[in-house]
Amino acid sequence: MLVYKGNNFSNAYSFTGGTADPRNNVESVFLPAGTSGSLVITITAANIAGNGVPGNASPLDQDFALIVYNTAIGTPEVNTLAATNIGATAATLQGTVNPQGAATVYYFEYGETTAYGQQTPGAGAGSSNLPLAVSADIGSLAERTLYHVRLIASNAVGIGYGGDVSFGTLGTPLMPDVQVFPADNLTTNGARLVGSVNPRGDATQWLFEYGATLALGAATAVSNAGAGYSAATVQVNVSGLDPQATYYYRLMAWNSAGTNYTGTRALITSTMPLLREGFNAASIPPGWVTEVVSNTALAPALTYVTASTYPTGFAPYEGARFVRFNSYSCYRGAAIRLKYTNNIATATGGKINIALARTQDDGYASNADKIEAQYSTNGTQWMSVATYMRYNVAGDAWHAETCTLPTAAGLAPQLFLGFLFTSQYGNDCYFDDVSVGVFSGPPLVATDIGTASGPNSALINGLVNPNGLAAAYYFEYGQSTNYDATTTAANIAAGTSTLPVSNVIDSLIAGALYHYRIVATNAAGASYGVDATVQTVPEPLAAFLGMVALALWGCGTRQGRSSSHGT
Repeated sequence: MLVYKGNNFSNAYSFTGGTADPRNNVESVFLPAGTSGSLVITITAANIAGNGVPGNASPLDQDFALIVYNTAIGTPEVNTLAATNIGATAATLQGTVNPQGAATVYYFEYGETTAYGQQTPGAGAGSSNLPLAVSADIGSLAERTLYHVRLIASNAVGIGYGGDVSFGTLGTPLMPDVQVFPADNLTTNGARLVGSVNPRGDATQWLFEYGATLALGAATAVSNAGAGYSAATVQVNVSGLDPQATYYYRLMAWNSAGTNYTGTRALITSTMPLLREGFNAASIPPGWVTEVVSNTALAPALTYVTASTYPTGFAPYEGARFVRFNSYSCYRGAAIRLKYTNNIATATGGKINIALARTQDDGYASNADKIEAQYSTNGTQWMSVATYMRYNVAGDAWHAETCTLPTAAGLAPQLFLGFLFTSQYGNDCYFDDVSVGVFSGPPLVATDIGTASGPNSALINGLVNPNGLAAAYYFEYGQSTNYDATTTAANIAAGTSTLPVSNVIDSLIAGALYHYRIVATNAAGASYGVDATVQTVPEPLAAFLGMVALALWGCGTRQGRSSSHGT
């Protein structure tokens, strides 16, 4: 707070600090232009002669006059304070209001969110310039529920808003609310399980159960969720999982009222790659070498950059850097190979897929700069399996590509990977994020949790990993595990990532239990998810009673009126 003392001036205006004037009978304070806000004026008298009461006995009594000018009333100053007298269904809301010199009315807004929705009756706060404590009693609240509240006051100048304050009601303890979300941070042997817990005002603990079957069987350590009234995210990392495998998990939480469980969700761990390289260092990564295949006066070269040059505008597909081939600078026919020198052979006969990212742009249409994905079974003779042209009339963009090596490559005792860059004197070629994996079977699938979206429809979910081959998926569903209906099949491009998929099924019976599972196929075969269930919402009772009343009205006799229809 700034304090100005009488008769302390600088350039005609009062300044803060200084020394009080004990001599003069007239003291002034001139506030600098632009000063705003509430003012508190204090007059201190010392060594008062007589009894200090003007006009009473002693003629030496002293008096004073206070003159304030060039000031104005302001918008009320409002503070919301913590609620008191909190019970199961009632509380007292508290706050302070400074009317700022004008007649002021206040009220409290409250509700289960910051949209509030309810308010107390308006009440007067007077017209003083001092903070006034105000309160209001509210009732008909829900037990064990978080409420938000703020104080609002208005006068002729404007409206003042207090901050949001929350409190939780008391009452009979309730079981915690729990939700489970999709797992993230998936690796070949681990994942992060994610959910939320609302303790509902009672000391609560939680853990995740997980396992390779719906029986689960493993659990994370017990953690505390506190005793608050709002949902908070909970998460935990699990490890020791198998690569390319389906796992199931659910969240459970408990307090003095009991234990609550979520539905069971699914995850699929990542495929174990034979090789993964993001080219994020400023130089060639370990295990990789380059060899010039065809030289020109301006030699071909690969560099590891953070941004593109010809054309500009490309950032790394992933990570910090990516590979640049100088096809813009070297002459037509110049070629250089980037090859991985470590043997990646599996000799299992499984399909080996190469995934990569490369750019295309719409510059120099007649210049066929290209990248070829290659393999070698002896390190000297190279065979191309896919060619990616730089020019594309559609414009500049990164493209994720996947190609599959011949079956013989999966049986070879030696297998080496290479990428051949060839210039035709167009724009540079850019390349990033190489991974190589073995895929030898049908898609990986998992049936995930479903939710009813109404009396006659439901949203059903699943996970599909196409396992390196183009795949299709659909859901089977029905009121038993015979599944008498299917959704329309949808296609998934060849790849190695696990994708969430879903369908809305409708024309269902209200209040009925439905079974469903996901099915996916590729060239290697079909995979079936486990059975899961979802129950539709019952028809509202009011609608049912309305139909009954209508039926009775249509069939009954209306007293005092005859029908013109035959019976």
